[in-house]
Amino acid sequence: MYIALFVCSIGVLCLETHPDFRVPGRRPTSCEAIRNNATNETRNARRFPASILQGDNPKTHRYITTAPHPILGGLDRVCTCIFTVELVLRFVAWPDKIRFFARFLNVVDTLAVLPMSAILITVWIDCVFRPVRILKVVEHSR
Repeated sequence: MYIALFVCSIGVLCLETHPDFRVPGRRPTSCEAIRNNATNETRNARRFPASILQGDNPKTHRYITTAPHPILGGLDRVCTCIFTVELVLRFVAWPDKIRFFARFLNVVDTLAVLPMSAILITVWIDCVFRPVRILKVVEHSR
């Protein structure tokens, strides 16, 4: 089961870059992009220099104007969540917590789930605490 999940995660990583598995338009990557309803051109202008956006390379243009299929992103998040839960359960069950990170494979597993976990936590914090910041501004404006 774990090997199948690992192969699925690698397959998703490969398929996200394949042109046949990309859809038109860039999806918003944070709560801010969703709330601002920013256009593709605005978001692309912030991410890529003008020399790349106006280049003649069709592969670059296709990559910039498309996004990975949403199902692939969902599969990637599911795989990462399962890997994270498995890592946390191993850490909780480990008798000596400090020596847990002395094993090379535990460090590799931690580094593997860290980027996606950091992105998900950052987006969640932004979505949850943005209303709190707005209320604080409203309170100070009185």
